[in-house]
Amino acid sequence: MHDTSKKPNVLWITIDECKASALSCYGNEHAITPHLDRLAGEGALFTQAFTVMPKCVPARCSMMTGRYAHVEGHRTLPGFELRHNEPHLFAEMKQRGYRTAMFGKNHTLEEDQQDRWLDARTREAAGKAVRKTPVDGEDPVLFRAMYRKELYESKEMSDTFAAEEACGFMEEHREHPFFVQVNFNQPHPAYVNIDPYIEQIRKLGLPLPNKENIDQAPEVLARYRTVYDLEGMGEEQWRCIVEAYASMVAYADDCVGTLVEAVDRLGLREETIVLFTSDHGDFAGEHGCVEKWDTLFYDCLTHIPFILRYPGIIAPGERFDVLTENIDFMPTVMELLGADIPAYVQGQSLMRVLQGEVREHKEAVFSEGGVERKALARTTPYTDAFYQKLPQYSWKQQVMVEYPQTMDRAKMIRTRRWKMVFRWPGVKELYDLKQDPGELHNVADRPEHQEILRQLTERLLIWALETEPDRPVIQDMRA
Repeated sequence: MHDTSKKPNVLWITIDECKASALSCYGNEHAITPHLDRLAGEGALFTQAFTVMPKCVPARCSMMTGRYAHVEGHRTLPGFELRHNEPHLFAEMKQRGYRTAMFGKNHTLEEDQQDRWLDARTREAAGKAVRKTPVDGEDPVLFRAMYRKELYESKEMSDTFAAEEACGFMEEHREHPFFVQVNFNQPHPAYVNIDPYIEQIRKLGLPLPNKENIDQAPEVLARYRTVYDLEGMGEEQWRCIVEAYASMVAYADDCVGTLVEAVDRLGLREETIVLFTSDHGDFAGEHGCVEKWDTLFYDCLTHIPFILRYPGIIAPGERFDVLTENIDFMPTVMELLGADIPAYVQGQSLMRVLQGEVREHKEAVFSEGGVERKALARTTPYTDAFYQKLPQYSWKQQVMVEYPQTMDRAKMIRTRRWKMVFRWPGVKELYDLKQDPGELHNVADRPEHQEILRQLTERLLIWALETEPDRPVIQDMRA
């Protein structure tokens, strides 16, 4: 029975670097994600949700503000989290009397803002506890591809502890409305095998993803693959990547299950909004690549899962095929709470979709990445001491140092059929998602597609104009 006398709680779960296609409820027949399958069956699943930037901090900040990443300058990490002068959902909830908490990784609030807006949080040291079993004979090619020949024990990993902290907070504050955000690290690379899931995964015979020939790939993708030396990877090496990523997803699914089961066990099921998503996706072998890159916008990086459960308000088992962006999540939560959507929000609430009033939401979605060229002149060398400690990121830094054009600003517009990428200083990519859902063939140079390129370019320009910075708010407009 839905209790309208008490403000609803919000449990917002974000896993890191999980593409929608990695989950069973999104059609992956080889995924082990029973908890998310159940959550989707108990709530609403959005099949066409996209991130506004395929990078951790900007994506997470946009989700909390309901604003595109470029508007507030969230374009890289670290040091570009939400600042003291920015409005965001934590502040909105705190000001409405909610107990607020963030467990797991941060990547959202600047350090001096965390104690201001959070009643509880995971301290950095607590988030690093993990137990692993080293395995001899590291493959140097796989090591370069961000794979680690180690077996991790799920019960001793940091996400397990984050889930336990969150469950404890919800139990302690069960009589008071709470807003709890849990940010799990998995399935973010390095790619590792997690026990006990990896043995189940290996029995499934996962298919290997397709890739385009490197001489047919866009320059950014080709440079990335070359520096990482990924062209020499054989099928068994790629299988290690694919299987490890799947085991990490399965572990993340279990962590989500721990949280949702705690909500139900505490008797909070009917009065708690559960939101599940990811900040962005991961190549994990698609397009012959690993991890992610700021200025590549393939669906494996931008298409994210999005599930909402709120018994009594959202009908179970709903599936919505509307185009939506992760800046829409925040205003949707606000409206589910019965609160007015703040004027600064650029996202659009999905309430009318949830209530069956409309069957469409947006005609196009957008994503962006890269930085200004002046910033690239200050790029940290990949020989820096930081990369001696975390060598898996040194090759990524090498791409940027040796080929800074791969980080030039770029923007994407995606409709149901077409995806266009516009790169500074005018390079375009075009993919026909109907004929080429794997985005393996850039058709931007074909004469028959020049009109659609013109139309998409104009729509992208209009979007850029509409979403230019709008703060401080103009209170008295004068000519």
